Amino acid sequence: MRTRTTLPLTVTLIGLGLSACSDTSSSNPTAPDLSATSTTAAPAVYTVQALPLPAKTFTGEARGINDAGVIAGFVQGNDFYSAVRWNPNDRVQDLGNLAGLPSDIANDLNQAGTVVGFAFGSAVSFARAFVWTRATGMLALPDLGGNANIAQAINATGTVVGWAADSFGTVHAAKWDPTGSITDLNPPGGTSIALDINDAGDIAGWTIPFGATSEHAHLWRHDGVEVDLGTLGGALSNGLGINNSLRVVGFAELRPPDPEVAFSWTPGGGMFDLGFGAHSEALAVSDPGRVVGLVNSGGVTGLTKFKGVLQILPDLAPAKGFHFSGPVNVNRCGTIVGSSVSPNPASAALLPVVWKNAACD
Repeated sequence: MRTRTTLPLTVTLIGLGLSACSDTSSSNPTAPDLSATSTTAAPAVYTVQALPLPAKTFTGEARGINDAGVIAGFVQGNDFYSAVRWNPNDRVQDLGNLAGLPSDIANDLNQAGTVVGFAFGSAVSFARAFVWTRATGMLALPDLGGNANIAQAINATGTVVGWAADSFGTVHAAKWDPTGSITDLNPPGGTSIALDINDAGDIAGWTIPFGATSEHAHLWRHDGVEVDLGTLGGALSNGLGINNSLRVVGFAELRPPDPEVAFSWTPGGGMFDLGFGAHSEALAVSDPGRVVGLVNSGGVTGLTKFKGVLQILPDLAPAKGFHFSGPVNVNRCGTIVGSSVSPNPASAALLPVVWKNAACD
């Protein structure tokens, strides 16, 4: 499953798939107080490990992981980004480039190892969605006439979702079938982005209908039914992840002046606060129901919740005096990928990491 890759800042950040959580300027964030979230102490079962960087790169992020443990993401050098895959033995593979676009970022991969993301040049406003396989290499996906599109997620059947701009620059949620044919999911006159898809073809994201001013988390069912998931009392919400049980996670605003919080939504239970705290969001959910997310307040603290137990994810450099663990995705076993700050005392770079559970969920 994929999600986000995105935090709720701008379409540029959504398109880049680059976390707004990469700000490490705060010196002493306070980790969330988990004492009120569960009557059972969270077991310390997760360990964090940095993934290797290729030569001439210094930072990166792991963004997708399949059940075989293959990881997709990106690394960055002085003047380029490269989409990469890490095999379970941590061997890193550069996925190449689209012609004329020297940089690219991988956002997700499926069980077959097919990777999706986007390529770009010096102007990020011109981005081209891609799909990569070992057999074909990197291939561009069609847009809607606006010379910009992003592939955010792919499911087991090879259906891809993301967004594409039209000739007026309006962003439309989009779906590409395994042949590459594009379907426009946008509400008439509105704006929308698709961020995740499950294996049945149900899609999570957000829409701003014509005449509205705030985005709402949105569900496009595989049978054509669409559902506005609402909010938690505030103006906006975003759907960032979905699993095969039709559970959607994301963030939603509470009634003003309270800030946004991570939510979970199910068809039977509706939307509810996950208990991650203020300024939090849920980014992905596994099929067994493990949620991963973060709190972005005076630093970044990664969280995971499973069977009612909420845990803080460790970071690579606890001795640095600020906490940074930024999870992005999770597989069926509960292995989590994302980024964490380098333990090098002279570096504030974020490194691609994997959090491994002591036992499969």
